[in-house]
Amino acid sequence: IKAMISMYGMSEIAGLMVLEKQRNTFLSGGQTIKDYSEKMAESLDDYVKKTLDERYKDVKDTLNTYKGAIETMVAALYEEETIEGNKVREIIKEFEDQNSLPTRLQELEEVKTEVKVEE
Repeated sequence: IKAMISMYGMSEIAGLMVLEKQRNTFLSGGQTIKDYSEKMAESLDDYVKKTLDERYKDVKDTLNTYKGAIETMVAALYEEETIEGNKVREIIKEFEDQNSLPTRLQELEEVKTEVKVEE
């Protein structure tokens, strides 16, 4: 996340500004050149922490919500040792239907369209 913000200018904090540059030097591996103040560094650190905390909470919430589906997958793995992606999708879809959850699954064709996969 920090590289996205400081090297690639992808945040509300710095906008499109590139705050760090990577300079490669022979044998020494490379140097990072920082072009920002301590206040900006603090803002970046706060933003990174906030973002990570939010993502962590989202992941925990999702795992708790889908705990039943995960347990079903574990049981299937104990039985069969491996399960295919279609079986995982089937388990998730069935769990969502049983618990009146909006689906989080996307059809493969939708994903291909989204990322513009060329065959």
